[in-house]
Amino acid sequence: MCWKRVISTALATILLGGCAGGSIVPKGTALTSDADFQRRYSGALALMKAGKHAEALPTLEALSAAPSPPAEFYVNLGIAYTRADNAARAEQALQKALALQADQPVALTQLAVLRRTAGRFAEAQAFYQQALDAEPDYAYARLNLAVLLDVYLHDPAQALPHYRRYLELTGDADQMALRWAVDAEQRAGR
Repeated sequence: MCWKRVISTALATILLGGCAGGSIVPKGTALTSDADFQRRYSGALALMKAGKHAEALPTLEALSAAPSPPAEFYVNLGIAYTRADNAARAEQALQKALALQADQPVALTQLAVLRRTAGRFAEAQAFYQQALDAEPDYAYARLNLAVLLDVYLHDPAQALPHYRRYLELTGDADQMALRWAVDAEQRAGR
């Protein structure tokens, strides 16, 4: 099967906002081909994009029985579980992703989000840093680390370089982050 093309396209679809349609089939329906996988997966991702994460889960769970799904598949499964408020299952899926690709930046960032939500800020910071070590220009991890440092750990001086780098990466397009950076700069006395 051509997993890398299918999954990398699908991951970009969820993270960047575009989607392809596809019909959803019941859990337990056997895969018949690579095209069948892609059709089902595209349908599940379309549901996720529409905010219907719980509705996408039966298809994603069925597809997880396919031979050797790559790390990116488990990242999307983890995102669906997270958005469907099932942190335990999200953790399992994201750990599977990391077992397949230890430096998967999206999986690391999603685990950081789970830790931050649970109030485990030091662990969240470590996961964000691992994500940035794997992909220094991953804007989403950069912004989330800045917010963690600024809002949750009350360290605007440490957050400021992350805000600035995020704004460089996004071309200052995020006006809210720009305001947060200016505020952090004032509070840090810079």
